[in-house]
Amino acid sequence: ERLILRYDEKSLDSALVYLQTGIDIMGDNAQLYAGMAYVYWQYVNMGIGQEEYLRKFEVYVKKALTMKPNLSSALALFGILYLYEDYPQNLQDALRYFKKALEENPYELRALSGMVASYVAIGKPSEVYTFLDMMKQHDPLNPWQHSMRGYCYLNDCKYQLALEQTYLYYQADSLSPIAQSNYAWALASNGRRDEALAVTNRARSENIHNVQTIFYLLLKYALIKDRVSALHAITPEFKKTCWRDPEWSYAVASRLSLAGAEKEALD
Repeated sequence: ERLILRYDEKSLDSALVYLQTGIDIMGDNAQLYAGMAYVYWQYVNMGIGQEEYLRKFEVYVKKALTMKPNLSSALALFGILYLYEDYPQNLQDALRYFKKALEENPYELRALSGMVASYVAIGKPSEVYTFLDMMKQHDPLNPWQHSMRGYCYLNDCKYQLALEQTYLYYQADSLSPIAQSNYAWALASNGRRDEALAVTNRARSENIHNVQTIFYLLLKYALIKDRVSALHAITPEFKKTCWRDPEWSYAVASRLSLAGAEKEALD
């Protein structure tokens, strides 16, 4: 789970190997199939693989639910599928699957994360803290809770609290692209732009297909007011990925606005 949530392609590759090895040893297994689906979803979420991996995601999540219809992790992934396709038309279906997953397992991390993302996306960040508290209660040592809480605080305009949480996640895994991106954004939101720029300068940028990599590059260009480089960083594939995701679209718009590209930010 933690490899999958690092937003790093090499970590996803490793997770895929571990899961496939488990299937090779055990044979058909609903939980392992759900794990495979989650890996392929994260590739797509990061802007890698796209349609090919999205099809694999659907295949594995359906295999998992065929074997075990009430498997909470697979139900949560089905919610993600609905949230991703034709947003916001399918939002109610997505929420229905997340809630059903939580009925089966109140601490299902993917369902809790899905509820958080859904409420933030529709402009109700203050309603997500119950789900965040459940994450902390069930797995207090999982650094992902800090990432999700920091994300919510940023969207709730609680910038000092966001900085505290994103720093905790950055401390736990400073090489994770999402940890780098969110911590730098929290620093910038608190007016600490020199420190934010230092974080973006330290961040690795070898994988230009990863949306989080492009997010912190966009922030770097925004902080130095390099509008041209910011716009150049937005490749057609990156734009395609972000166009169908309200969370990613907001991230791009925020950084473009800071870079002085108001028209493109509004678009």
